[in-house]
Amino acid sequence: MYKMSQTKCVKGLPSFTLSQIENYKCETCEISKAQKQTFKKQRDHSPLLRNDKLHSDVCGPYKTMTRRGHRYFMSLIDDSTRLPHV
Repeated sequence: MYKMSQTKCVKGLPSFTLSQIENYKCETCEISKAQKQTFKKQRDHSPLLRNDKLHSDVCGPYKTMTRRGHRYFMSLIDDSTRLPHV
């Protein structure tokens, strides 16, 4: 920043002395260099039994119907085994 200030290569940047640059504390720089906490790698409450906890999603309506005339479908995922069911 000192070199840019002295060479006037950035339009509108005021000229700084070297001591002003050394004592300058940029809030954005301090925030970006701050340490962040990491996410936990393990699940806290994993179900032990099969089909103990299921995740579901309903998709549709689709323009094309199935042979039975359905336009929606439901997907299920078992949390303990991660097996999908449609």
